[in-house]
Amino acid sequence: MTYHQRTFGCQMNKHDSERVAGMLEALGMLPVATVEEADLVVFMTCCVREAADVRLMGQVASLKSVPTVNSRRIIAVGGCIGQRDGEKLVQQIPHIDVVFGTQNIAQLPQLIEQSLLDGQPRVQIVEDPQRTSEWQTETATLPAHREQSWHAWVSIISGCNNFCSYCVVPYVRGRERSRPLQDILEEVERLVAEGVREITLLGQNVNSYGRDLYGESRFDEVLRLVGSSGIERLRFATSHPKDLSDATIAAFAEVKAVMPQLHLPVQSGSNRILSAMNRNYTAEHYLSLIDKVKSTAGDVAFSTDIIVGFPGETEADFEATMALAR
Repeated sequence: MTYHQRTFGCQMNKHDSERVAGMLEALGMLPVATVEEADLVVFMTCCVREAADVRLMGQVASLKSVPTVNSRRIIAVGGCIGQRDGEKLVQQIPHIDVVFGTQNIAQLPQLIEQSLLDGQPRVQIVEDPQRTSEWQTETATLPAHREQSWHAWVSIISGCNNFCSYCVVPYVRGRERSRPLQDILEEVERLVAEGVREITLLGQNVNSYGRDLYGESRFDEVLRLVGSSGIERLRFATSHPKDLSDATIAAFAEVKAVMPQLHLPVQSGSNRILSAMNRNYTAEHYLSLIDKVKSTAGDVAFSTDIIVGFPGETEADFEATMALAR
C-alpha cells in the first residue's frame, strides 16, 4: 500500500506526522507525492486557526471525486480537529474512514486495518483529554520518519493549563503532562548517536515542564542536561511569558548548544486586552523579560505572535500593541 500525508498547524503536529509516517513505513507502506497515487491519505489537522478548518474540509471533500489506483482509498483525519469533532466528522463527510485523536496516534494502524476489513468508519478519541494526567510513553516511543536526518523534534511536555480565552489547545491536547526527565535524555542520547545535529524541544508551554511531576518547573535543568549530551544545536518551542523564569534565562545564556533565538508570544501590547485574553502578564512585564534576556544572553533573535482585532479591541489598544512592537 501507498500513503500520502498532509499536515496543518504547529510543530507538535509536524512531530506527530513524523510518528505517523514512521508507523506506516514500519508496516511496509510507501510514501507517495500525490493523493492520486495513494491508497491511504492522512490529514494531521489544526483547529487553532479557522483557516485550517476550512482547508481541511475542502481538501477532504474534494477527494471523493479523485480516482483511486486500487478499488478503495482510505481517508484518515487526526490531530486537533479529529480530537475536537470525532464522530461529527464522519457525519459531515461520510467518505472519511478513520478519525483519531491527539492521544490515539498509536492506534492508527489498527483503525486502518479494521476499516479495510469491513468497510466501516472507525473513530477513536479520548473523550475528555483534560482527565489524562500521565505522559503517554507509548506515543513517545513510536518510530518516526524524520523530515530531515540532521534534525529531530523531542516532545518534553504535552497539553496546557493556561486556558487563554481564545485558545482551544487545553480542550484538545488536555492538561499539562510532563515526560520523565530520564526518558527525554535517553531519546536525546539515541538521536545524537544516530547523527542528529539539531534538536527542538517541544511543548505547548515548555517553561512549565516538570510542575506536574516534580512540583516545580525544571525546564532550565532540561536545557542544561540536553545541552551536555553532545548535541550541536538546541532549540525549543513554545514559551509562555508568565512562566519564563530567571533560571531558564540563565540556562538559555549559559548552555553553549542553545541557539540565540527566542520565540516569546506577546499577543497584545494592551494590558486590557491581555487581561481579556487571560494571559496573566502585562506588557511591562513582557518588555522586562526581553530586557532581561538581552542583558543576560547578549545578541538574541526574538520572534513573537500578535493577535490583531481581538473582540473589544479599540484603536488605543491597537496603538499600544504597535508601540510595543516598535
